[in-house]
Amino acid sequence: AGLPRVRMCFIGSEHQQVQPVNETHFPNRKVGWGKVKVIIDSLIERGPERCAYGVSIDTDAFFRTSEPLATAITHYGLDSDKLILFSQEYHTEHNPDNTFVNGGFFIVRNSNEGVGLLQEWYNVPETYPELEHLKRENPQGLNLCWDLKMQPKYKDVVVLAEPYLFTAPFGWYVRHNWFKDLRFEQEMQDILLQRLQKRYNCIMCQNVYDWDDSNNTDPGWR
Repeated sequence: AGLPRVRMCFIGSEHQQVQPVNETHFPNRKVGWGKVKVIIDSLIERGPERCAYGVSIDTDAFFRTSEPLATAITHYGLDSDKLILFSQEYHTEHNPDNTFVNGGFFIVRNSNEGVGLLQEWYNVPETYPELEHLKRENPQGLNLCWDLKMQPKYKDVVVLAEPYLFTAPFGWYVRHNWFKDLRFEQEMQDILLQRLQKRYNCIMCQNVYDWDDSNNTDPGWR
């Protein structure tokens, strides 16, 4: 599988898609750790005035709703007493009472406390020697480090958002393609085209895509 890209959505500001780099973002770790480091670095670089929140969404997930992110931020209290929102894990047979987050989607407030949470999470395998193996050996290591060490300590400032909204393949807000189903991808493409049509009243238009059409000599193109 290729490296996951981290989608950064900064409320009222900008969007950036970042390719994590092994040596910089997840040295001697599984690739999923890279998204946490990318967000830490990006939020510190930009500061809360430029970027109030950071959002990570896995590349096998998409926003199903057109509801603005600001609505979710206000609804769940990220602009008041909460620091981070996770999509809550939907179902697990192993240790269900101590399984909390699905790291495929989260929103974090860009403050010293919010960025500090991410940094402490990233450091868990080094802070707790008994979890050091989770840097490399377990595909759920990132989530387990949060569940085992971060959630009990910071549960009062963490939102575990409802799975039917943010976690499941048919989530109302975010849909996550657990099963790598091609039908899921087709739905995502259909929704994207619908949104392009609604926004631009067109799908394949010059004002929608940034492309080099200098060699296009079709009559009527320009």
